[in-house]
Amino acid sequence: MFDFLTDLIKGIFGTITGSAGEIVKQATRTPADIFGQDFWNSLLKVGMSAVMPFAILILGYCMAADLYRFWCRSNGTLDMELVCVTFVKYIIPFLCISYTYDLLQFIFTQINQMVLQLYQSVSLGTGNSVDTSAFLQQVSGMNFGQKFGVWVQMFGPWICTQLMTVVSTVVVYGRMFEIVVYWIFAPIPFATFANDELRGSVGVNFVKMFCALILQGGLIVLVVSLYLMLIKSVTIQASVQGAFAMMGYSAVLTVTLVKTGSLSKRLLGTY
Repeated sequence: MFDFLTDLIKGIFGTITGSAGEIVKQATRTPADIFGQDFWNSLLKVGMSAVMPFAILILGYCMAADLYRFWCRSNGTLDMELVCVTFVKYIIPFLCISYTYDLLQFIFTQINQMVLQLYQSVSLGTGNSVDTSAFLQQVSGMNFGQKFGVWVQMFGPWICTQLMTVVSTVVVYGRMFEIVVYWIFAPIPFATFANDELRGSVGVNFVKMFCALILQGGLIVLVVSLYLMLIKSVTIQASVQGAFAMMGYSAVLTVTLVKTGSLSKRLLGTY
C-alpha cells in the first residue's frame, strides 16, 4: 500500500513540476521553434503571396478614396501639390505592408526577451522543484487505515493535476495559434494605417492585440511561478490536509491561466 501511495504522490508532484516546466518552456518559444523553421517559412511565403497583395489592394482603395474626396472638395479640379502629398502619405504604409513580417519579428523579439528575462528571474525548473520527502516521511509512519485515507485524499489532487495539464496545454498552444494567425494576416490591418478613420479602430488595435498575445507569455510564467511556490509551502508543511489546499491552488492556476489572455489585453487597453 505504501509503495502504491508513494508512486501516486511522486506522480502527482512530478506531474506538477513537469507540467509547470513545460508550460514555461512553450510560453517562451517562437512559432519557428514550435512548428519548425521550414514550415514557418512556408507560412510566411503564403502570407507574402496571398495576403500582402490583398493588403496592397486595400491600401490602393484607401488612397483612391482620399483622392476622390479631395477632388470633390476642389469642385472637380485636383491640386497637384495635394496629390503629391497624398502619394507621400501612403509611402510609409506601403513600406509597412512590404516589411510587415520583419516589423512583427522585431516586436516579438523585444517583448519575448522581456518574458525570457522574467523566466530567468523567477528561476523556474530545478530551483523550484517540489520536494516530497517530508510528505512521504509523514505518510510512512501511518497505519494501513490512515494510508488509505491519504490515498483517498490524494485522488482529488491527482484529478486536478491532470485537468491542469490539459487546460494549460490548450491555453499555451491556443495562444501560439493566435499569434500565428495574427502574424500571417497582419498586412491587412497594416494597410489601414493611412486611413484616418480605420487607423485607430483597426491598425493600432491590431498592434495592441498582437503585443498582448506576446505579453501573455510573461503572465503565464509569473502565474506558474507563484503556483509552484504555493505547492512547495504545502509540502514543506508536511500536512495531509494540505492535499485540499493543493486542489484549491490547482483550481486557481487553471482559472488564472485561462484569464491571462484577457488580463494582458486589458493591460494594453485593447478592451
